[in-house]
Amino acid sequence: MGPSQSTHKSDDSHGQEFILPPFTRDVTTTKPEAKRWVEDGIVWCYAFNHAEGERCFEKAIEIDPECCLAYWGLAFALGPNYNKPWKAFDRNDLKHTTLKGLEACKNAEALASKASPVERALAGAIRHRYPKDENDTNHARSWNSAYAEAMRPVYEKFKDDLDIATLYADSLMNLTPWALWDVRTGKPAPGSKVLEIQEVLERGIAQEGGYEHIGLLHAYIHVTEMSTEPEKGLLAAEHLRKLANEAGHLAHMPSHLDILIGDYRRAISANAKAVMADEKFVSLRGGGDFYTIYRMHDYHSLIYAAMFAGQYGVSIKAVNQMEVAIPDEDLRIESPPMADWLETFRSVRPHILIRFGKWEEIIDMPLPTDQELLCVTTATIHYAKGVAYAALGNVEESAKQREMFITAKARVPPTRTQYPNKCLDVLAVAEAMLDGELEYRRGNIELAFEHLRKSIDLDDGLRYAEPWAWMQPARHAYAALLMEQGRIEEAAEVYRTDLGLNNKLFRARHHPNNVWALHGYHECAVKLGLDGEVRIVKQQLKTAMAFVDVPIESSCYSLQDQNIARLFHSYTSNISEWYDLSDSACSFGLEVPSIALDEPLLFCAVIALSSMHACKTSAPSFRKVAEFYHHRCVQFLIALDAGDELISRGVALAATCLLRSYEILDGDVDPNMHLRGAYSMASLHDVLSGIPQAGLLGAGFWNYLREDITFSLFEECPLKMNLESTPLMIQHTSDQDYLNSITLILGKIINISFKQDTDGRQWDYIKEDLKSWRNSCPRHMKPYSRLQGEITTSHLFPAIWFLQPCHAAILHYYLVAMTIVCIYTSPKSLEGLGGLDLPELESQSKEQFLENFALEICGVAFTAKVPSVLVNAFGPIAFCARFIKAEASQQELIRQLLACKSTIGWPVERLIGDLKTSWGMDQE
Repeated sequence: MGPSQSTHKSDDSHGQEFILPPFTRDVTTTKPEAKRWVEDGIVWCYAFNHAEGERCFEKAIEIDPECCLAYWGLAFALGPNYNKPWKAFDRNDLKHTTLKGLEACKNAEALASKASPVERALAGAIRHRYPKDENDTNHARSWNSAYAEAMRPVYEKFKDDLDIATLYADSLMNLTPWALWDVRTGKPAPGSKVLEIQEVLERGIAQEGGYEHIGLLHAYIHVTEMSTEPEKGLLAAEHLRKLANEAGHLAHMPSHLDILIGDYRRAISANAKAVMADEKFVSLRGGGDFYTIYRMHDYHSLIYAAMFAGQYGVSIKAVNQMEVAIPDEDLRIESPPMADWLETFRSVRPHILIRFGKWEEIIDMPLPTDQELLCVTTATIHYAKGVAYAALGNVEESAKQREMFITAKARVPPTRTQYPNKCLDVLAVAEAMLDGELEYRRGNIELAFEHLRKSIDLDDGLRYAEPWAWMQPARHAYAALLMEQGRIEEAAEVYRTDLGLNNKLFRARHHPNNVWALHGYHECAVKLGLDGEVRIVKQQLKTAMAFVDVPIESSCYSLQDQNIARLFHSYTSNISEWYDLSDSACSFGLEVPSIALDEPLLFCAVIALSSMHACKTSAPSFRKVAEFYHHRCVQFLIALDAGDELISRGVALAATCLLRSYEILDGDVDPNMHLRGAYSMASLHDVLSGIPQAGLLGAGFWNYLREDITFSLFEECPLKMNLESTPLMIQHTSDQDYLNSITLILGKIINISFKQDTDGRQWDYIKEDLKSWRNSCPRHMKPYSRLQGEITTSHLFPAIWFLQPCHAAILHYYLVAMTIVCIYTSPKSLEGLGGLDLPELESQSKEQFLENFALEICGVAFTAKVPSVLVNAFGPIAFCARFIKAEASQQELIRQLLACKSTIGWPVERLIGDLKTSWGMDQE
């Protein structure tokens, strides 16, 4: 049978659960609960979590000891599979499995007479998967053939049963696991039954329910991935992608084909979902069993795809998680020999750092404490250090690391595996690569290229695996160095081969659309004047570059830009305070930098803003860096899904706030354009409505609102935010809360006034809100010193001193609120709205009121000249300073604004131009 429309949940006695793919099957039992456990066991086996399948079948047996199919399932789950053939069982594991499996087989056969015909057939066939005698464990491989032959008549009799089709195909696949096709010729591998497997699976998938059957879809991906036409499996992968739910390995499986066709973004997404499912699984079941390998495989695949996509942040985050998931104690388990299977995953970090040119980090990388247990990792670190020193021109240290690499490599036992390859075969590629890099820096160019060509041959000669055992194609370094030597035509051909644009390499070794080779090939095509090729590749490169999170200048890094660290530091030490003006937790100064180290979206936003700030204040040459990271950040925002955790955590909103500031700083960008686009994104995901939350999401809300107010005051237009459903604060636990309250009140005032469709009652409500808020303000938030400005002195604006920057911003917004009330109603409406140590609001004309408010705003901004207050004053000054009538005060304001530009970088020229126009002053 096959899938149903219901979604299964696998529960243990404590109520923990997993949402599994939909599946149902007729099971001969009088206990519905036993049926459900059998179904779950089959699903887990289809998802290659055989240990969990075994647990489910045992649960079914506990509930119904007379259930034949439960014993069959137990025997099936215990036996070999595509990733754990009999030869991978150590002696103790094989003995235990054989003993337990034979007992399950005997019980299934004993109950077969009470079972359905198809269950009887399965019980009869499973017996051939094990020896006749529990002590006969010397001919395990022959059991595979016997089992496959026993399954043939079962399939012939029940070929319309989709589970039987899956199980028969599985029996044939296990005759030559990971060797279904000869990937170099495209023909079936010796002994492989792949053509029959393909026929069985395609017939099953074509039946009703075939595209909803996870077993058929999973197997078909494995069949097509090694073929010359992996694209044939894409439809199956697409259906499996939708069905996988919390079966981690099934969520991962589509990425096998995603990577082969160059869709690295989808591969990243698939493996990210798999990792989430795996994390839930291990949190409920623990680790230490064979499924740990599958969990590491999902991390490994995520990293591999991210490296090809040029996404350092994703790669490094995944490797951090992966290393935590493989503690040394797990590697010390001797039966099964976990170090032989898992230790290779601890050696992935150096490959990431090489890919992205992190030479200093590599040099500083410590060696493992237990270098015998982590022998592959130790050798790989020495290899990476050798490459790093060579890239930095330190030939002597590179040569020392090569010797240490050779010594460490000699300690790696032949049993260490990066399945289905031996780790020693993988390290042979490293040795040839390191020799090539070292000889190149010694000036022995031809010898270096000889070593690199050897590394390419060794790389191509590894056994098929997805991901490939060597994580960075050796061709990338070879082609980059060929280009450096001016051998452009040779380099172009190497890039074409890597991208699969010629017929020089078998399909499994093509890396279509990878940004590194596209960049290199595009550069070659430009130099060679291949205009047609340039036009084609340029578009592919633009698409690939849209998703990178680091600048890419070569297919192989040789230098690292140290300026990025300085820009990051500039944000934390100089810029972040702009955003923490209204946040007592300092989320933008503390939480944002911490998150940015792991999240490319936020990292790009930080560097974009910091480099644009540097461009406007001290270093114009940073514009290209700013534009690159701004473009990357926008691409990340566009690519977010509605339910992405970066939205719910407030990361996306924080990045949007930083980009908003970037585009205000950049005089070449319309600052309104991005805010409208960001507002569309934010309102779509409902992060700007309702009650502002705490944490980064709350900090982002208030910053977004203040930026919206700035633009609205500048343009005299309503906010993009709808604040009707956002209630005023009732309790204030910090001074920043008072700033947020007046910010919200001002936002509501702007909306009702600039929309010009208000009535008197709304103004009455607004005035009551202002009075209530003002009366609640504690004394310490008022100025502790004030000196009125005088035209006869050099102090044209009042000098107004506050304890904290947020207190100055509070007065700014309160003054703007009163200015708008005065404009849209009358000065009489201001009665009772003094306070905060403002000069007494005596009977004055509207013009006098407005000018006095404007002078107060300028005085607050320019007294202490705190950057956060100056930045926040941009909108209030733009709106209110036009009411200043005294020419001396006007000239002083222009002088003060120009002086601020060198510290905050704000585009004051446009503001000054607008003010001059409103004053009737000549533009100079």
